[in-house]
Amino acid sequence: DLQQARTRLQDRLRPTLPMFDDTAKGIVPTNVVGTVGLNSRTVLSITPKVGEGDDWVGASLDLMVPERATLAGHRRAARTSIEKSLESGLAVIYRDRLERALRAEGPIEVMHSEFARSGSLDGQLDIERWVLSRPMRDFSFPVHRSVLDANNELTAALSLAAVLLARSVADGTVRSALMKLSRDIRPGLPEVVAFDPSVIGRPLPQQWSRYDEAWSIAQVVLTTSGFTSRHGSLAGVEVALEPWRLLEELLDRTVTEVVRQARMAGLDWHNRIHPVIDFLRPDTSGRGDLVRLLSPRTGEPENLIIGPSGAVASFEAKYSRPAGPRAIRGHMYQLLTTAAHAGSPCAVLVYPELAEPVHWRAANALTSVRDVYAVGLHLFGYSRDVGVAERSAMIFDLVRPRPGANHSNPLALAGPITQGSAS
Repeated sequence: DLQQARTRLQDRLRPTLPMFDDTAKGIVPTNVVGTVGLNSRTVLSITPKVGEGDDWVGASLDLMVPERATLAGHRRAARTSIEKSLESGLAVIYRDRLERALRAEGPIEVMHSEFARSGSLDGQLDIERWVLSRPMRDFSFPVHRSVLDANNELTAALSLAAVLLARSVADGTVRSALMKLSRDIRPGLPEVVAFDPSVIGRPLPQQWSRYDEAWSIAQVVLTTSGFTSRHGSLAGVEVALEPWRLLEELLDRTVTEVVRQARMAGLDWHNRIHPVIDFLRPDTSGRGDLVRLLSPRTGEPENLIIGPSGAVASFEAKYSRPAGPRAIRGHMYQLLTTAAHAGSPCAVLVYPELAEPVHWRAANALTSVRDVYAVGLHLFGYSRDVGVAERSAMIFDLVRPRPGANHSNPLALAGPITQGSAS
Protein backbone atom coordinates (compact mmCIF):
# COMPACT_ATOMS: atom_id res chain seq x y z
CA ASP A 1 0.00 0.00 0.00
CA LEU A 2 2.80 2.39 0.85
CA GLN A 3 4.60 1.68 -2.41
CA GLN A 4 1.40 2.39 -4.34
CA ALA A 5 0.90 5.60 -2.36
CA ARG A 6 4.46 6.66 -3.18
CA THR A 7 3.82 6.11 -6.87
CA ARG A 8 0.55 8.03 -6.72
CA LEU A 9 2.17 10.96 -4.92
CA GLN A 10 5.09 10.93 -7.35
CA ASP A 11 2.69 11.24 -10.29
CA ARG A 12 0.53 13.86 -8.61
CA LEU A 13 3.10 16.13 -6.98
CA ARG A 14 5.98 15.58 -9.41
CA PRO A 15 8.40 16.50 -6.61
CA THR A 16 11.75 18.13 -7.28
CA LEU A 17 13.46 16.05 -4.59
CA PRO A 18 12.82 12.44 -3.48
CA MET A 19 9.93 12.25 -0.99
CA PHE A 20 11.04 9.00 0.70
CA ASP A 21 14.37 7.31 1.36
CA ASP A 22 14.75 3.52 1.41
CA THR A 23 16.97 2.69 4.38
CA ALA A 24 18.02 -0.48 6.18
CA LYS A 25 15.36 0.25 8.80
CA GLY A 26 12.60 0.81 6.25
CA ILE A 27 11.04 3.66 4.32
CA VAL A 28 11.70 7.12 5.76
CA PRO A 29 9.78 10.24 4.62
CA THR A 30 12.29 13.01 3.87
CA ASN A 31 10.51 15.53 1.65
CA VAL A 32 6.79 15.17 2.30
CA VAL A 33 4.40 16.34 5.02
CA GLY A 34 0.64 16.04 5.37
CA THR A 35 -1.83 13.20 4.90
CA VAL A 36 -1.26 10.16 2.69
CA GLY A 37 -4.05 7.62 2.25
CA LEU A 38 -2.67 4.07 2.16
CA ASN A 39 -6.00 2.27 1.72
CA SER A 40 -9.66 2.64 2.65
CA ARG A 41 -8.87 2.12 6.35
CA THR A 42 -5.40 3.53 6.89
CA VAL A 43 -4.13 7.10 6.61
CA LEU A 44 -0.48 8.01 7.14
CA SER A 45 0.06 11.37 8.85
CA ILE A 46 3.53 12.86 8.32
CA THR A 47 4.51 15.87 10.40
CA PRO A 48 7.76 17.86 10.28
CA LYS A 49 10.18 18.30 13.16
CA VAL A 50 9.28 21.73 14.50
CA GLY A 51 9.82 23.91 17.55
CA GLU A 52 7.49 23.74 20.53
CA GLY A 53 5.63 26.94 19.63
CA ASP A 54 5.54 26.43 15.85
CA ASP A 55 2.20 26.08 14.08
CA TRP A 56 3.37 24.05 11.10
CA VAL A 57 -0.17 23.55 9.75
CA GLY A 58 -0.86 27.28 9.76
CA ALA A 59 2.53 28.10 8.23
CA SER A 60 2.04 25.49 5.49
CA LEU A 61 -1.44 26.79 4.69
CA ASP A 62 -0.24 30.38 4.51
CA LEU A 63 2.54 29.37 2.11
CA MET A 64 0.59 26.91 -0.04
CA VAL A 65 -2.56 28.99 -0.62
CA PRO A 66 -2.03 31.75 -3.19
CA GLU A 67 -3.51 35.13 -2.28
CA ARG A 68 -5.11 37.68 -4.59
CA ALA A 69 -6.82 40.85 -3.38
CA THR A 70 -6.93 39.57 0.21
CA LEU A 71 -8.15 42.02 2.83
CA ALA A 72 -5.86 42.21 5.85
CA GLY A 73 -8.71 41.84 8.31
CA HIS A 74 -9.88 38.62 6.70
CA ARG A 75 -6.64 36.76 6.26
CA ARG A 76 -6.39 34.96 9.55
CA ALA A 77 -9.88 35.03 11.01
CA ALA A 78 -10.02 31.24 11.25
CA ARG A 79 -6.43 30.53 12.40
CA THR A 80 -7.34 29.83 16.03
CA SER A 81 -9.92 27.20 15.07
CA ILE A 82 -7.74 25.27 12.65
CA GLU A 83 -7.35 21.61 13.56
CA LYS A 84 -4.00 19.87 13.45
CA SER A 85 -4.24 18.68 9.86
CA LEU A 86 -3.85 20.44 6.55
CA GLU A 87 -7.19 19.31 5.17
CA SER A 88 -9.09 20.42 8.29
CA GLY A 89 -7.34 23.78 8.20
CA LEU A 90 -8.24 24.25 4.56
CA ALA A 91 -11.85 23.32 5.29
CA VAL A 92 -12.25 25.93 8.03
CA ILE A 93 -10.66 28.71 5.97
CA TYR A 94 -12.64 27.77 2.86
CA ARG A 95 -15.91 27.77 4.80
CA ASP A 96 -15.26 31.28 6.13
CA ARG A 97 -14.15 32.69 2.78
CA LEU A 98 -16.96 31.17 0.74
CA GLU A 99 -19.57 32.26 3.28
CA ARG A 100 -18.23 35.80 3.21
CA ALA A 101 -18.21 36.00 -0.61
CA LEU A 102 -21.67 34.45 -0.94
CA ARG A 103 -23.10 36.83 1.63
CA ALA A 104 -21.56 39.87 -0.09
CA GLU A 105 -22.19 39.01 -3.76
CA GLY A 106 -24.68 36.16 -3.97
CA PRO A 107 -24.06 33.20 -6.31
CA ILE A 108 -21.87 33.69 -9.39
CA GLU A 109 -24.27 34.07 -12.31
CA VAL A 110 -23.07 33.83 -15.90
CA MET A 111 -24.91 34.63 -19.13
CA HIS A 112 -25.30 31.71 -21.52
CA SER A 113 -27.56 30.65 -24.37
CA GLU A 114 -30.24 27.97 -24.08
CA PHE A 115 -33.01 26.47 -26.24
CA ALA A 116 -36.52 26.30 -24.81
CA ARG A 117 -40.18 26.13 -25.75
CA SER A 118 -42.10 29.09 -24.39
CA GLY A 119 -45.71 30.26 -24.43
CA SER A 120 -44.47 33.75 -25.30
CA LEU A 121 -41.91 34.98 -27.79
CA ASP A 122 -39.20 35.76 -25.24
CA GLY A 123 -36.18 34.87 -27.34
CA GLN A 124 -34.94 34.38 -30.89
CA LEU A 125 -37.56 32.33 -32.73
CA ASP A 126 -36.35 29.13 -34.39
CA ILE A 127 -38.32 29.66 -37.65
CA GLU A 128 -37.74 26.18 -39.07
CA ARG A 129 -38.92 24.37 -35.95
CA TRP A 130 -41.91 26.71 -35.55
CA VAL A 131 -43.08 26.24 -39.14
CA LEU A 132 -42.74 22.46 -38.93
CA SER A 133 -44.70 22.35 -35.69
CA ARG A 134 -47.60 24.54 -36.90
CA PRO A 135 -49.56 21.70 -38.55
CA MET A 136 -49.51 19.92 -35.17
CA ARG A 137 -51.13 22.99 -33.51
CA ASP A 138 -48.23 23.48 -31.11
CA PHE A 139 -48.94 26.81 -29.45
CA SER A 140 -45.48 27.14 -27.86
CA PHE A 141 -42.60 28.97 -29.49
CA PRO A 142 -39.21 27.24 -30.01
CA VAL A 143 -36.77 29.99 -29.02
CA HIS A 144 -33.07 30.50 -28.41
CA ARG A 145 -32.54 32.93 -25.55
CA SER A 146 -29.83 34.23 -23.24
CA VAL A 147 -30.28 33.52 -19.55
CA LEU A 148 -28.36 34.55 -16.44
CA ASP A 149 -28.07 31.85 -13.79
CA ALA A 150 -25.71 30.06 -11.41
CA ASN A 151 -25.35 26.94 -13.58
CA ASN A 152 -21.73 27.38 -14.72
CA GLU A 153 -18.27 25.84 -14.34
CA LEU A 154 -17.16 28.28 -11.65
CA THR A 155 -20.00 27.49 -9.25
CA ALA A 156 -19.58 23.78 -10.06
CA ALA A 157 -15.91 23.94 -9.00
CA LEU A 158 -16.65 25.89 -5.82
CA SER A 159 -19.46 23.47 -4.92
CA LEU A 160 -17.35 20.38 -5.53
CA ALA A 161 -14.47 21.80 -3.46
CA ALA A 162 -16.88 22.32 -0.56
CA VAL A 163 -18.08 18.70 -0.79
CA LEU A 164 -14.54 17.30 -0.92
CA LEU A 165 -13.46 19.33 2.09
CA ALA A 166 -16.62 18.35 4.00
CA ARG A 167 -15.60 14.70 3.63
CA SER A 168 -12.21 15.47 5.18
CA VAL A 169 -13.24 16.96 8.53
CA ALA A 170 -14.38 15.34 11.75
CA ASP A 171 -16.14 18.46 13.04
CA GLY A 172 -19.84 18.02 12.27
CA THR A 173 -20.51 21.77 12.37
CA VAL A 174 -17.87 22.52 9.74
CA ARG A 175 -19.03 19.57 7.63
CA SER A 176 -22.67 20.68 7.69
CA ALA A 177 -21.73 24.27 6.85
CA LEU A 178 -19.70 23.15 3.83
CA MET A 179 -22.48 20.90 2.52
CA LYS A 180 -24.95 23.79 2.86
CA LEU A 181 -22.56 26.08 0.99
CA SER A 182 -22.21 23.52 -1.81
CA ARG A 183 -25.97 23.87 -2.37
CA ASP A 184 -26.25 27.61 -1.74
CA ILE A 185 -23.64 28.44 -4.36
CA ARG A 186 -25.90 26.73 -6.96
CA PRO A 187 -29.45 27.43 -5.69
CA GLY A 188 -32.14 25.17 -7.13
CA LEU A 189 -29.65 23.23 -9.27
CA PRO A 190 -28.73 19.53 -9.07
CA GLU A 191 -25.56 18.42 -7.35
CA VAL A 192 -22.32 18.52 -9.31
CA VAL A 193 -21.23 15.15 -10.65
CA ALA A 194 -18.29 16.24 -12.85
CA PHE A 195 -17.04 19.27 -14.72
CA ASP A 196 -14.24 20.41 -17.01
CA PRO A 197 -10.97 20.30 -14.95
CA SER A 198 -9.43 23.01 -17.16
CA VAL A 199 -11.46 25.59 -15.22
CA ILE A 200 -9.12 25.05 -12.24
CA GLY A 201 -6.32 27.02 -13.87
CA ARG A 202 -8.45 29.97 -14.92
CA PRO A 203 -8.53 33.26 -13.02
CA LEU A 204 -11.91 34.53 -11.92
CA PRO A 205 -13.52 37.32 -13.96
CA GLN A 206 -12.90 40.74 -12.44
CA GLN A 207 -16.56 41.24 -11.53
CA TRP A 208 -16.37 38.26 -9.18
CA SER A 209 -13.17 39.30 -7.39
CA ARG A 210 -14.91 38.91 -4.00
CA TYR A 211 -14.62 35.16 -4.57
CA ASP A 212 -10.85 35.29 -5.16
CA GLU A 213 -10.01 34.18 -1.62
CA ALA A 214 -12.29 31.13 -1.81
CA TRP A 215 -11.29 30.37 -5.40
CA SER A 216 -7.58 30.18 -4.49
CA ILE A 217 -8.37 27.39 -2.01
CA ALA A 218 -10.75 25.62 -4.42
CA GLN A 219 -7.89 25.49 -6.93
CA VAL A 220 -5.61 23.85 -4.36
CA VAL A 221 -8.29 21.36 -3.28
CA LEU A 222 -9.33 20.30 -6.77
CA THR A 223 -5.71 20.05 -7.91
CA THR A 224 -4.54 17.92 -4.97
CA SER A 225 -7.59 15.68 -4.70
CA GLY A 226 -7.04 14.04 -8.10
CA PHE A 227 -10.80 13.60 -8.50
CA THR A 228 -12.52 12.17 -11.55
CA SER A 229 -16.06 12.73 -10.36
CA ARG A 230 -17.93 13.49 -7.20
CA HIS A 231 -18.96 9.86 -6.84
CA GLY A 232 -16.62 6.92 -6.54
CA SER A 233 -13.83 5.85 -4.22
CA LEU A 234 -12.70 9.36 -3.33
CA ALA A 235 -13.48 9.97 0.34
CA GLY A 236 -12.07 13.45 0.75
CA VAL A 237 -8.99 15.56 0.25
CA GLU A 238 -5.56 14.01 0.65
CA VAL A 239 -3.25 16.95 1.25
CA ALA A 240 0.42 16.06 0.97
CA LEU A 241 3.02 18.74 0.39
CA GLU A 242 6.63 18.89 -0.67
CA PRO A 243 8.06 21.06 2.14
CA TRP A 244 11.03 22.04 -0.02
CA ARG A 245 8.51 23.91 -2.17
CA LEU A 246 7.24 25.70 0.93
CA LEU A 247 10.79 26.79 1.77
CA GLU A 248 11.21 27.94 -1.84
CA GLU A 249 7.99 29.96 -1.59
CA LEU A 250 9.09 31.55 1.69
CA LEU A 251 12.45 32.46 0.16
CA ASP A 252 10.75 34.00 -2.87
CA ARG A 253 8.45 36.12 -0.68
CA THR A 254 11.45 37.18 1.41
CA VAL A 255 13.61 38.16 -1.58
CA THR A 256 10.68 40.02 -3.15
CA GLU A 257 10.42 42.07 0.04
CA VAL A 258 14.21 42.60 0.05
CA VAL A 259 13.96 44.07 -3.45
CA ARG A 260 11.09 46.30 -2.35
CA GLN A 261 13.17 47.61 0.55
CA ALA A 262 16.13 48.14 -1.76
CA ARG A 263 14.06 50.24 -4.13
CA MET A 264 12.85 52.34 -1.22
CA ALA A 265 16.53 52.89 -0.41
CA GLY A 266 17.20 54.06 -3.98
CA LEU A 267 18.65 50.81 -5.36
CA ASP A 268 17.40 49.59 -8.74
CA TRP A 269 17.20 45.87 -7.89
CA HIS A 270 15.07 43.14 -9.45
CA ASN A 271 14.26 39.58 -8.35
CA ARG A 272 14.74 36.81 -10.92
CA ILE A 273 13.02 33.54 -9.99
CA HIS A 274 14.76 30.36 -11.22
CA PRO A 275 16.88 32.07 -13.88
CA VAL A 276 18.95 29.70 -15.99
CA ILE A 277 22.69 30.38 -15.77
CA ASP A 278 24.89 28.95 -18.54
CA PHE A 279 27.94 27.08 -17.23
CA LEU A 280 29.33 25.25 -20.28
CA ARG A 281 28.56 25.00 -23.97
CA PRO A 282 29.51 21.69 -25.67
CA ASP A 283 32.09 21.67 -28.45
CA THR A 284 30.26 19.88 -31.25
CA SER A 285 33.51 19.11 -33.06
CA GLY A 286 34.32 16.36 -30.56
CA ARG A 287 34.65 12.75 -31.70
CA GLY A 288 34.72 9.35 -30.02
CA ASP A 289 32.73 7.51 -27.37
CA LEU A 290 32.83 10.33 -24.82
CA VAL A 291 30.70 12.50 -27.11
CA ARG A 292 27.80 10.91 -25.20
CA LEU A 293 28.73 13.13 -22.26
CA LEU A 294 28.32 16.39 -24.14
CA SER A 295 25.39 18.64 -23.36
CA PRO A 296 24.94 22.23 -22.24
CA ARG A 297 25.60 22.56 -18.51
CA THR A 298 23.47 25.07 -16.64
CA GLY A 299 22.54 26.07 -13.12
CA GLU A 300 19.34 27.46 -11.68
CA PRO A 301 19.41 29.37 -8.40
CA GLU A 302 16.15 29.73 -6.51
CA ASN A 303 16.44 33.51 -6.68
CA LEU A 304 18.90 35.98 -8.16
CA ILE A 305 18.88 39.68 -7.31
CA ILE A 306 19.98 41.77 -10.29
CA GLY A 307 21.13 45.39 -10.15
CA PRO A 308 22.15 47.86 -12.90
CA SER A 309 25.72 46.49 -13.04
CA GLY A 310 24.83 42.78 -12.78
CA ALA A 311 24.10 40.19 -10.13
CA VAL A 312 23.90 41.30 -6.50
CA ALA A 313 23.13 38.05 -4.64
CA SER A 314 22.36 34.43 -5.52
CA PHE A 315 20.18 32.20 -3.30
CA GLU A 316 19.86 28.41 -2.88
CA ALA A 317 17.24 26.78 -0.62
CA LYS A 318 17.98 23.44 1.06
CA TYR A 319 15.29 21.58 3.00
CA SER A 320 17.58 19.84 5.47
CA ARG A 321 19.15 20.30 8.88
CA PRO A 322 22.86 19.68 8.26
CA ALA A 323 24.81 18.32 11.23
CA GLY A 324 28.18 19.82 10.34
CA PRO A 325 30.57 21.06 7.64
CA ARG A 326 30.74 17.75 5.77
CA ALA A 327 26.95 17.69 5.39
CA ILE A 328 26.91 20.92 3.37
CA ARG A 329 29.71 20.04 0.97
CA GLY A 330 27.37 19.47 -1.98
CA HIS A 331 25.21 22.46 -1.03
CA MET A 332 28.26 24.74 -0.98
CA TYR A 333 29.62 23.54 -4.34
CA GLN A 334 26.27 24.14 -5.99
CA LEU A 335 25.92 27.57 -4.38
CA LEU A 336 29.43 28.73 -5.28
CA THR A 337 29.37 27.41 -8.84
CA THR A 338 26.06 29.05 -9.67
CA ALA A 339 26.94 32.35 -7.98
CA ALA A 340 30.34 32.51 -9.70
CA HIS A 341 28.90 31.90 -13.17
CA ALA A 342 26.20 34.48 -12.51
CA GLY A 343 28.90 36.97 -11.52
CA SER A 344 27.39 37.48 -8.09
CA PRO A 345 29.51 38.97 -5.25
CA CYS A 346 27.25 37.40 -2.60
CA ALA A 347 25.82 33.88 -2.21
CA VAL A 348 23.27 32.78 0.38
CA LEU A 349 22.34 29.25 1.53
CA VAL A 350 18.87 29.10 3.06
CA TYR A 351 17.74 26.43 5.55
CA PRO A 352 14.31 25.89 7.17
CA GLU A 353 15.41 26.05 10.82
CA LEU A 354 15.39 29.11 13.07
CA ALA A 355 19.02 30.29 13.10
CA GLU A 356 21.13 33.42 12.89
CA PRO A 357 23.27 33.84 9.75
CA VAL A 358 26.86 32.58 9.59
CA HIS A 359 29.45 34.05 7.23
CA TRP A 360 32.42 32.99 5.10
CA ARG A 361 34.77 35.37 3.29
CA ALA A 362 36.39 34.49 -0.01
CA ALA A 363 39.98 33.23 0.42
CA ASN A 364 41.15 34.96 -2.76
CA ALA A 365 39.94 37.24 -5.54
CA LEU A 366 39.82 34.63 -8.32
CA THR A 367 36.01 34.61 -8.57
CA SER A 368 33.25 37.17 -8.27
CA VAL A 369 31.99 35.67 -5.00
CA ARG A 370 33.25 37.65 -2.02
CA ASP A 371 30.77 36.78 0.76
CA VAL A 372 28.87 33.55 1.49
CA TYR A 373 26.14 33.21 4.11
CA ALA A 374 24.01 30.42 5.55
CA VAL A 375 20.76 31.57 7.14
CA GLY A 376 17.75 29.92 8.75
CA LEU A 377 14.36 31.35 7.73
CA HIS A 378 12.27 29.48 10.35
CA LEU A 379 9.97 27.91 7.78
CA PHE A 380 7.31 26.50 10.12
CA GLY A 381 7.27 29.63 12.24
CA TYR A 382 5.99 31.68 9.31
CA SER A 383 2.73 33.58 9.65
CA ARG A 384 1.11 35.77 7.04
CA ASP A 385 0.09 38.17 9.81
CA VAL A 386 3.73 38.83 10.67
CA GLY A 387 4.94 38.27 7.12
CA VAL A 388 8.56 38.37 6.05
CA ALA A 389 9.52 41.77 7.49
CA GLU A 390 12.17 40.46 9.91
CA ARG A 391 13.51 37.89 7.47
CA SER A 392 13.82 40.37 4.63
CA ALA A 393 15.46 43.00 6.88
CA MET A 394 18.08 40.42 7.87
CA ILE A 395 18.78 39.40 4.26
CA PHE A 396 18.88 43.01 3.06
CA ASP A 397 21.43 43.83 5.74
CA LEU A 398 23.61 40.93 4.53
CA VAL A 399 23.58 41.66 0.80
CA ARG A 400 23.30 45.45 0.63
CA PRO A 401 26.45 47.27 -0.55
CA ARG A 402 28.56 48.69 2.27
CA PRO A 403 29.88 52.27 2.09
CA GLY A 404 33.31 52.21 0.50
CA ALA A 405 33.05 48.52 -0.50
CA ASN A 406 33.71 47.55 -4.10
CA HIS A 407 30.89 45.26 -5.21
CA SER A 408 31.54 45.44 -8.93
CA ASN A 409 31.63 42.02 -10.53
CA PRO A 410 35.16 41.03 -11.65
CA LEU A 411 33.66 38.37 -13.94
CA ALA A 412 31.24 38.90 -16.78
CA LEU A 413 28.17 36.71 -16.92
CA ALA A 414 29.12 33.40 -18.50
CA GLY A 415 25.92 33.36 -20.53
CA PRO A 416 22.47 34.87 -20.76
CA ILE A 417 20.16 34.70 -17.75
CA THR A 418 16.82 33.32 -18.91
CA GLN A 419 13.75 31.64 -17.50
CA GLY A 420 13.54 27.86 -17.78
CA SER A 421 14.63 24.57 -16.24
CA ALA A 422 18.13 23.59 -15.22
CA SER A 423 20.18 20.51 -15.80
